[in-house]
Amino acid sequence: MPSRHFTLSVLAAALTWAGCAAEPSPAAVQPLPDVATSCADHAACAANQVCTQKACKPVFPGTYQLTVVKASLNSFDETGTPWDVDGPPDPFVVVRIGDKPACQTAVRANVDVATWDKPCAVALTAADNLTFEVRDDDAGKIQAVSQKTLPSEDLVAILRGGEGLWQDTFVKLEFTLTP
Repeated sequence: MPSRHFTLSVLAAALTWAGCAAEPSPAAVQPLPDVATSCADHAACAANQVCTQKACKPVFPGTYQLTVVKASLNSFDETGTPWDVDGPPDPFVVVRIGDKPACQTAVRANVDVATWDKPCAVALTAADNLTFEVRDDDAGKIQAVSQKTLPSEDLVAILRGGEGLWQDTFVKLEFTLTP
C-alpha cells in the first residue's frame, strides 16, 4: 500500500501538471490595475469617482457647484395661452435635493430666454435626486412651467463631463455641475 505522503505528492504533481496548482508561479501572477489616486481629468479615475484637486475621489458623498445657466421657454403654456398677459414669461428656477430646496435663481422679467451665472453649493449622496422646477412669476402669482428630476446615476455622468441639459415641450434648461 503506498504511503499517504507519496499519494499526496502524486496528487499535487498531477494538479500542477493539469494547470491547477494551489499556488501560481510568480510569472503567472498579473498585478491588479491600481485605481488612479492622482489625476488630470475624470477619465483617469474609476467610474464612480471624479477628479478634483488632482485626486480621484468617490462621487458620493460630495459637495458640488451647481449653476443654472440658461432656460429657454416656449411662449405659450399647455393650453396655448401666453404665460403672461403683459408679454413674455418671468422665469426662475428652483432646485431641490429630494424634497428640500437647495437653491433658486433670480426672476428674469419678461424674457423667453433667461440666463444666470450664480453658482450654489449642493451636498449630494448616492440616494439623492436633483429636481429642477422652472416657474413663471406673474407679480407674485407663481405658475409651474416644467419640472425634471435627475437620479444620482445621471448626476455622476454630468459630474464626469456630461451635458447638463434637459428639454421638454415647454422649456430647455442648461446647467453645470462641477466638483
